[in-house]
Amino acid sequence: MRYDSTYSPTLKHRADPQSPAGAGTKPAGHIWPGRIALFLLLTLLLVACGAVPNQPTPTPPIDPDAQAAQPVELLANLNRSCATEYSPDIDYFPEKVSVQYADGWTIEYFNNYKVITVLTPWRGAEETFQYVLVQCGTPAPSGYGDAPMIEVPVNSMISMSTTYLPHFEALEVLDRLTGVDNADFIYSPAVLDALATANVPTVGSGPDLDLERVLDIEPNVVMTFAIGSPDTDTHPQLTAAGVPVVINADYMETSPLGRAEWVKFTAALFNRERSAENLFERVAEEYNDLAALADTAEQRPTVFTEAPFQGIWYLPGGESYAAT
Repeated sequence: MRYDSTYSPTLKHRADPQSPAGAGTKPAGHIWPGRIALFLLLTLLLVACGAVPNQPTPTPPIDPDAQAAQPVELLANLNRSCATEYSPDIDYFPEKVSVQYADGWTIEYFNNYKVITVLTPWRGAEETFQYVLVQCGTPAPSGYGDAPMIEVPVNSMISMSTTYLPHFEALEVLDRLTGVDNADFIYSPAVLDALATANVPTVGSGPDLDLERVLDIEPNVVMTFAIGSPDTDTHPQLTAAGVPVVINADYMETSPLGRAEWVKFTAALFNRERSAENLFERVAEEYNDLAALADTAEQRPTVFTEAPFQGIWYLPGGESYAAT
């Protein structure tokens, strides 16, 4: 049987070579050379025009070591916990204080520690005191000689003066007050309630210091004052016994705002710098408003300040801010 390219096993008829439909009919498997050329031309044009979809760019693999090398940025000081890991590139104290009015102390910040220097611990002092406050969970620095290394935030502090207690209340750290020198002169209801609730003991001061009780408390630090007298100062006994001590010399300031600014000194021990800055900003604003109002007074009467004690009326020094 002769193969006829016009034979269709389905339709079973011949295409009429004279009809329009049959005139151009070619074998089913035949491809015109012109069509091949046209297809190649279109393909080249599409590639040239960028119409052929690009292959997706593979995502480079993530390097875990590179990720780990990126330092973490803290948004706030750690005032209730220690650092869980240490990196020398992390600033562990993003919240800082600056000293504007006080003359008796300075503070300098480093990534994981801060250095406080008490410049005038008492009248006529020829020495200064330096304290290195190290973020707990990080290594202590070197190069500071015999300066005490105190881990912060402090969790247990003994206060040797009632003048420091308002700091505990304002900074909301009364729960860390673990001892006082004498409770007889405390009048703040919040402080008295905290002492009663936690059964906070008294430890005395000076020659009446109960050193054994202090050692039983095991405070992180004792905050005290000094006047340069070996017979009455408390810090020599505590230092000799290995108890960390910081000297607060707020009473040496020559201006009300200078003394009030020592709240920042206390705050640095608890990593509560932001609270202290906000508090002092309000105090300074109120004080300056009242001082401006007082300047408008036409009459300035002479008055006694302080109060009598055991038959003697004690007055502030004539050159102190309380007298002027």
